[in-house]
Amino acid sequence: MKTGVFILCVFCANSFVVDSFEKSFLERYQEANDRLQDVLKRDANLQKEWDARQKMWREPINKGAAMLGDEVLAKCGRMKSSVAPDSVHRLLPGDINVVAAVGDSITAANGASATTVFGCLTEYRGRSWSVGGDLSLSQGVSTIPNILRTLNPNLVGYSVGEGGVESSGARLNVAEPGNIAIDMPRQARNLVQRLASRSDVDFQNDWKLITLFIGGNDLCAVCNDRDAKSPENYRNNIKEALDILYADVPRAFVNVVSILDITPLTALAEDLICTVVQAAVCDCGYGEEDILEELRQTQKDYNANMEELIDSGLYNGRDDFTVVFQPFFKDTTPPTKPDGTPDVSYFAPDCFHFSEKGHKQAATTLWNQMFEPVGSKRQAWTQQESIQCSPGSFFATSRNSRKRAALVANGEGSEASTSEMGVSYILLATGLVICVAIVASLGVIYVRRRSRNAPTGLNLPTSSESRVNITDIST
Repeated sequence: MKTGVFILCVFCANSFVVDSFEKSFLERYQEANDRLQDVLKRDANLQKEWDARQKMWREPINKGAAMLGDEVLAKCGRMKSSVAPDSVHRLLPGDINVVAAVGDSITAANGASATTVFGCLTEYRGRSWSVGGDLSLSQGVSTIPNILRTLNPNLVGYSVGEGGVESSGARLNVAEPGNIAIDMPRQARNLVQRLASRSDVDFQNDWKLITLFIGGNDLCAVCNDRDAKSPENYRNNIKEALDILYADVPRAFVNVVSILDITPLTALAEDLICTVVQAAVCDCGYGEEDILEELRQTQKDYNANMEELIDSGLYNGRDDFTVVFQPFFKDTTPPTKPDGTPDVSYFAPDCFHFSEKGHKQAATTLWNQMFEPVGSKRQAWTQQESIQCSPGSFFATSRNSRKRAALVANGEGSEASTSEMGVSYILLATGLVICVAIVASLGVIYVRRRSRNAPTGLNLPTSSESRVNITDIST
């Protein structure tokens, strides 16, 4: 059996890896599926193994359970401002009115609900971790919009259903399968146009949450075009996209999510399905060890370049706009079962894209990370992580994180509540000072009148003694 699988994998992989990135995302998948089916017809044992693997994706194992219901979030306390803030550094989750995203097939949610390899061509945009809005949180679909909708039912922009970027359900999810970093400026311009033209978006006044996640396809093609996929070019393309958003979009909080190391994904390819399809869509991931080491270093360089760009302060010149690097994918490795073997239930049938369970995990970690102080964020996700409650906490920015980190270290509670307490103490102190001043003034007037009306010969205190006594009383 193993020999047959190996021969099949070598045949299928070598058939098209040479020119795989000369073809579109759709063409690569179609070719992989066609050749796979052709070979399966020749071997009954391989067909049985294939059928067994396909059955797993028809079962609910890759769906995952609801990690936290809306009834729990409802008990979190204050998570929306009474009046919309003017500063992005005082932004609470419920203040978000609009969600949007740019990226590739991960954000388009290819294969999220698929039960076959060919089903991974379907874009299940409503299940996308960062921008999908199918069903609800309480119905088991954990996405960033579904979490936000428990706090603001009027949220708009999230994608629903299935379809491509031009489908009506795509809305403000402008991600496209197969896209790479060089496509991000075009996607950013598309997003700006959609934001400005939608009747359900108040372009000037609505607070917008935009998530950018790109780079997997760049890594998969590094060994084929090192110059075009260099870390410097990657950074420049991301910068151009962010420059467009910064120049044209008011009131925006932009997440830039780190890139995954794709080399461990080959560990999932223990069978026919994953090996063949991964070799089709990410041939560099099946290179020799020196190629794999190059991919690992390039992933680190991509992330370092993104982080350096964002930390440069280029996008800190406006009080209503910020970009935050969310690094939780930097050191994330494929999930494992208790016995240490890869847990493929987090992935679609191609073992490359996320299943619904994988999307839930990514959404949950991103949500939690948005509250972690800049500079103190985790570098990897935690399996079975739950949505955390952060009542009164602002989304973490570079500006508010220094104070937030100090509060967390001292165990003094959330920044929002502490800030409001500080304002109250200032008002109280000011009121006390005014009261003391009034009492002192009345005391001076009273003593002066007594002095003028006092009979001669009485031993009254001198004016200086009067001032001392008045001062003593006022204090």
